[in-house]
Order: sequence, then structure tokens, then C-alpha cells
Amino acid sequence: MANSDSDARTAIHMTHRLGAVLVTLVLMLLAWQLKRHGLSRLAGLLVLALGVQISLGISNVVFHLPLLVAVAHNLGGAALLLSLVLINYQLRSAASLVSPAAHVHAGFAVLPSK
Repeated sequence: MANSDSDARTAIHMTHRLGAVLVTLVLMLLAWQLKRHGLSRLAGLLVLALGVQISLGISNVVFHLPLLVAVAHNLGGAALLLSLVLINYQLRSAASLVSPAAHVHAGFAVLPSK
């Protein structure tokens, strides 16, 4: 029974890492698009929050999940989410200034073209 518990924990950790890699790729693509469209400060905020989160995640693995680092990793996730909310707000505000409905598609703000 102890072996199946270990297998389950390993599966959870590997799934978390795979999800983290996928999220990192998507967020780096978003940061690149933000920078490309002249929103360098938002791109920088996103990359900074993502970098802190990745560093805390790696620290959790290296130091075998110390409570302080695990809690900081949760706070980092909240900060990353908050930065995405800010980016969404900024993009929606910019899109509504350009045209109230033209740049919003299925609830997502579309970056304005240069």
C-alpha cells in the first residue's frame, strides 16, 4: 500500500511539472506578444512573476518541500494570476478605447495591430 501512495505522489508531481512547462510556454508567448505590441512593462511584469514562480517551484524540488517555500510558491501563483488579471484589464481597456466592440472576440481582448 505504501508503494501505491508513492506512485500517486510521483504522478501528481510529474503532472504538476508538465502543466508548469505548458503554462510557461503559453505565458512566454503572451509576454512576447505584449512586447511586440509595445506593452513592454506588462511583458516584464509577466516574465518577472513567472520567473519567481519557476524559481520557487525548483526550490521546492531541490529542498524537498520546505513549508516556507511551499507557501511562497502558492503566493507566487496568486501573484502570477493577479498579473494576468491586470494584463487582461489593460488589454480590455485599450480595446474599448479604440473601438467598444471591434477588438473583443468571445470574451477575449485582442491585441490592437500596430
